[in-house]
Amino acid sequence: MLFSYGVGPKYIFHFVYVVENYEATALSTAHYQKRDPFDHPDSVDEFWAGCRAAGFLQPNDEGTLKITEKGEAVRHQRWQILNEGLATLTLLPDAELDQINALMARVVEETAVSTTRSSAWALHTRRQAGLRPRVAPLASLAQFIELRMDLGAYRDDAHLAAWREPYPISPHAWEILGTIWQSETATLSSLTAALGRRGFSETETAVALKELIRLEWLEQKQENYRLTELGRTVRHEAEQNTNLIFYSPWSILTAAELETLESALAAFRIE
Repeated sequence: MLFSYGVGPKYIFHFVYVVENYEATALSTAHYQKRDPFDHPDSVDEFWAGCRAAGFLQPNDEGTLKITEKGEAVRHQRWQILNEGLATLTLLPDAELDQINALMARVVEETAVSTTRSSAWALHTRRQAGLRPRVAPLASLAQFIELRMDLGAYRDDAHLAAWREPYPISPHAWEILGTIWQSETATLSSLTAALGRRGFSETETAVALKELIRLEWLEQKQENYRLTELGRTVRHEAEQNTNLIFYSPWSILTAAELETLESALAAFRIE
C-alpha cells in the first residue's frame, strides 16, 4: 500500500512533486531554491533527511541526491492510484476535455520553444529532467494535471523574473510583502503563523519586516504592518509583469480558442 512506509500523504505528495519538477538525480537545497527560494534552507535540508530516512533518496557521486528504486516505486504506485481514480471522474464530456488538453499542450510547447533554460529554468528543468508518469493509458484528467504542472512551472519562472531581478530584496521579505498585500494588514505573530510552513522564526520574520520598512514599502503602526503606496505599487507592478511574461506564449491561440479554453476551465473552479 502507498502509505505503508510510515510517511504521511502530504510528505509523499511533496516528494513526488519534487522528483517530477526538479532533476531527480541531482537534488540539493540550492537546486530546489532556484525555483522555490521561499522555504528556509534548514527546512529543505530536513525534507531531504526525511526522504533519505524513508529510503526515497540516496546520495550520488556528485554530492547531491537521487531517487532510489523504492522512491520510484512509491511514485509509480501513487500515479497508478491517481490515474485509476481520475479515469472514473467526469467533470466534462471526453471530447471537451480532450480539446482543453490539446489547446493547453499547444501553449506549453510554444512556451518551451519561445524560452530558454536560463529564462525559464523551472519549465525546462521539469520537461528535461523531471520524471513523468509511467502509467498507460494516462486518463484525460491526468493529462490535464500534467499540462497544468508544466504551466505552473512557467508561472513560477515568470514571477521570479518579475521581482527577483529588479528588486534587491530577500525571498522571505518578498513573500511577506505579498501576504500583507492580500490581507491589507498583519502583525508579526500573524505573519509568523501564516508563513510557518516555510520554517522561519519570529526573529527572522522581524528582520524581514525591517528590510521592507527600510525600502519604504511597509509601515508600522503599533503592532500592525501595512503596505505604503510605494509598496503597493511595487507589488502590483510585479503581478502585472508576471502576467505579461506568463501569458505571452498564449498568443499562439486565437481569440475563439482562448474563449473556448476559458469557458471550459470554469468546470475546474472551486467555489
